[in-house]
Amino acid sequence: MNNVEKKEITATILEYDTVAPEVMQINNSKWAIMTYTVDGKVYISKNKIQVPMRASVNDTLTIKYNVKDPTQIYTKHLFVL
Repeated sequence: MNNVEKKEITATILEYDTVAPEVMQINNSKWAIMTYTVDGKVYISKNKIQVPMRASVNDTLTIKYNVKDPTQIYTKHLFVL
């Protein structure tokens, strides 16, 4: 999985789910399906990625996608341990 070539892109939240009811802010997480354009083609992610609890539909985030399979997305990590 680490050998996957990834590129950064700005994507838009298309829809999301929460693990627990959204009113629960503690011990909850939000997972989103994203939409984005690569080389003029619009993609919708096959997988969901975790997004901030304050994020809403139509918000934009910087993510990474698999160059060989653009429907596969990853969160952008700000640092690597």
